Amino acid sequence: MIKGDLLSGSEAAVLAAQLSSVRCTPMYPMIPQDDIVKKLSDLYSSQSEGKKTIEFFTLESPVAALSASIASEATGTRTFTVSTGPGLESMKELMYVASGMRLPLVMVNVSRSLSPTNIWNEHTDILSCRDTGWLIFITSNNQELLDTIIQAYKIAENKKVLLPVLVNMDAFLQSHTRENVFVPSERSINKFLPELNLPVGLNTSKPVSLNPPVKEEYMEFKAQQHIAMKNAEKIIRNVDDTWNKKFHRKYGLVERFHMEDAKYVIVVAGSAAEIAKTAVQELRTQNEKVGLLRPRVIRPWPKNDIREALKNVKKVAVVDQDIMPGTGGILYQEIKASISSEIFCSNFIAGLGGKKILKEDFLNIYERLKKSEKEEEVWL
Repeated sequence: MIKGDLLSGSEAAVLAAQLSSVRCTPMYPMIPQDDIVKKLSDLYSSQSEGKKTIEFFTLESPVAALSASIASEATGTRTFTVSTGPGLESMKELMYVASGMRLPLVMVNVSRSLSPTNIWNEHTDILSCRDTGWLIFITSNNQELLDTIIQAYKIAENKKVLLPVLVNMDAFLQSHTRENVFVPSERSINKFLPELNLPVGLNTSKPVSLNPPVKEEYMEFKAQQHIAMKNAEKIIRNVDDTWNKKFHRKYGLVERFHMEDAKYVIVVAGSAAEIAKTAVQELRTQNEKVGLLRPRVIRPWPKNDIREALKNVKKVAVVDQDIMPGTGGILYQEIKASISSEIFCSNFIAGLGGKKILKEDFLNIYERLKKSEKEEEVWL
């Protein structure tokens, strides 16, 4: 086996930005994404004067960081920024601006609780962005994170898409944990990812307005944005296929694990899926027909892939590391709307605010799912 580099999620994200020939990185540091900011700052400082390829500067707030990112991207400069939890929430207004201006910038989110006093992982922050017009990927390991960030630029900059992208990693479980990561060469990425060429951008010699129209024309604009999001599904598949041919790694819109003959399926996103796989593997040695489905792409929502994957199963357990108070899990609502009403589907709320999810928890979820006679919502 060829040995890769031991990289934390933060290190992988910075390397991906470098390999993608990012030129501008406006930042506002917040725990736990401050490690990315620190590493970008070190990278900027290590460059020789007059030969700096990446511009780095910190702003006074998350809103200012995204505002600067929008301005940078609008001039045709490939731009990268990061956020987390409460910072991501404060960016919401400008997230609609970025997608409204059809700007293909990329932002990494290090998911954490939205409580200002809880810095630990959950997915409520990233999933609360599902209607902002941004493409959303939730990665499960640091290799996928690095690969997805690079792919995200190629997807976003496609003329049939031109939408911003959020790439998510779990706080601490990915951001501060080192894993074996195979890093592609700069030369190979230069061949894979062409230079940014915006069809319309800010230019002082040709002034234009990039804001969405109002009144009658606004609906037409939103329809175009909706079509671009739908176009992205095919582009994601094409880019993933190209990546696989070059680097022999393929991800798809959803990940299937032991799904061929599964009658019981656990659905879970993010790094918890890696833990769930160990439970599924153990159950398989006991001849239990159980599988795992991991939604990797959240927007555009891969409804057809999910429906196809779950069409022959008996029971489904959707494990949500998020909550809509008064409604339930966010992923559960999306999964439930994507499958036949005849498929038994229960919701398990777990891992909020960094509460550990262990292999034993997934074993217990499976046992409860098998024995349940009616669909239920269970808090672990």
